[in-house]
Amino acid sequence: MNEETNSYLGFGYFFLFILVIVVVGSFLVYQEKHEKVKEVQVPMIENSVSENKKLDRTKDFIYYDKEDWIVKELSLAYKYPVINLDSEDARNVTTRLTTMVNQKKSSLLPMSAKPESVECASSYDIYQAEIVDFDVFSYQDYVTLVVYSSFYSCDSGISSILEMQSYPFSITTGERVSYEQLLKTYRTTFSEVTLLIRDALMESQTYVDGVPYIQIDETISLLEENKNYILFVDENGELVVKYIVKTNGVDYNDTISIS
Repeated sequence: MNEETNSYLGFGYFFLFILVIVVVGSFLVYQEKHEKVKEVQVPMIENSVSENKKLDRTKDFIYYDKEDWIVKELSLAYKYPVINLDSEDARNVTTRLTTMVNQKKSSLLPMSAKPESVECASSYDIYQAEIVDFDVFSYQDYVTLVVYSSFYSCDSGISSILEMQSYPFSITTGERVSYEQLLKTYRTTFSEVTLLIRDALMESQTYVDGVPYIQIDETISLLEENKNYILFVDENGELVVKYIVKTNGVDYNDTISIS
């Protein structure tokens, strides 16, 4: 009886010993894997925060250094944007835009410069002025400043957009991103974009006295001359093509998006 009891006890101790080894071994393997995961994850989190070329960490990637308001009711102001990235490209664009805004601002004429033959319904002391406005779009590695130029006159108000520029930047490198790079990233070409725009114009075409209102061929020709369109990545990560449509009346701007 004692021999049988001792056999059971021996087997029980042996089973308990094996169980302890399995539990301790599993715990050590888990700890090793957990440490490896921490070693991989921590640098990735730090890099996502620190790996950009922002110059002033207290400000946005694009901000306005100064805003000279002329008529708030017309949203007419001369703003001075700063590309807050540590690169030669960013400094050059900031300098170029400062010069451009100063030139636009110098075009402002008060009512005293208005010829007597011009009748104005506006009560503001502005006869005419060249206007420049801005939009900022951010998505992951991209930040883009879009520049719109138009014209204000007291007798006709604010015109449609006459000219556009876009300045896409990579926040990782601080460098400007070319249109060619954007098209390649979105797996398309300028020729494909042109075809999409032509299709959109044909769908929008209207006729006045039997004459086409939209000048499709003229619009496409300007596209091919790189004169009337811009590219940028919007807040949803879509590649946006904004272009000026030539018409028999007032030109206007339109957009297409590429996912």
